[in-house]
Amino acid sequence: MAKQNKLISDQLCAMIDQNKEMVEQSKAAKGQWEAANKQYKAMVESNSNAKQAAELELRPWLGMENARAEWNEKASSIDLIVTIKNSGTTPALAVDIAPEVSVDYGDVSRYIETPDPGLFGTGLVGLGASRDHIIAVSITAEEKAIFDSGDLEVLVEGCVEYWDAFESQHAFYFHFMCVTKNGVPQIIDETQIDDVLAGDELAFDFLKTFHEIRRENKEAAQAEREEKKKRKQNAPVAPARK
Repeated sequence: MAKQNKLISDQLCAMIDQNKEMVEQSKAAKGQWEAANKQYKAMVESNSNAKQAAELELRPWLGMENARAEWNEKASSIDLIVTIKNSGTTPALAVDIAPEVSVDYGDVSRYIETPDPGLFGTGLVGLGASRDHIIAVSITAEEKAIFDSGDLEVLVEGCVEYWDAFESQHAFYFHFMCVTKNGVPQIIDETQIDDVLAGDELAFDFLKTFHEIRRENKEAAQAEREEKKKRKQNAPVAPARK
C-alpha cells in the first residue's frame, strides 16, 4: 500500500511539474506572440508611412498657372483663359473644372451660366503639362460700353477636381476678377487655395457649399428662362393691320 501511495504521489508531482512547464511554455509563447504582433504592427505602420510618403512624392499637383482675358469681337464675349499646370510627378486623371461667373456694375449683379462640370479636354493633364480652359462671358452692347469705361467687373471663382494613380481625389479652388484698364481687359486679384480635399473637414464643407451654390444658381437661371418663355407665350397678340 505504501508503495502504491508513493507511486501515486510521484505521478501527481510529475503532473504538477509538467503543468508548471506547460504554463511557462504558454507564457513564453504568449510573449513571443506579443513580440511578433508588435513587430508586425511596426512593419504595417512603417509600410503605411512609406506608402503615404510615396503617394505624396509621386502624386500630381494641379494649380492655376495664370489667367488672361481677351475680347472676342466675333462672339461679343470676354474670353477668360485659365491655364492649369501639373507641377507634380505623375499625370492628373479625370480632371474636372467648374467655374462660377458673375458680371457686376452699379447695382447690377448678373449670374453668367456656364456648362456643367465636365472633363477638362481629355480629362488628363500630364506631368509638367499646361492646359487652357476658356470661359466665354457673353455681355450685351450696353455692358460692353460699361466694361470699356472701366465700371464693369467680371468675377470668377471655380474649383478643379482631379484624381491620382493611387485612386485619391484632389481639388483646388481659384478666384480672380477681370476689369478694363486703359481699354484693355486685365486680370486682377488672383487667389488660389491648394489641395482643399487634404483630409480637412472644413475643406470638404467648403467644396460641398461651392457645388450647392453652383446648383442653386443654375436652377435659378433655368427658372428665369422658363418664366420668360411663359410670359412670351402669354403675351397678347397684336391685331393684324388691315
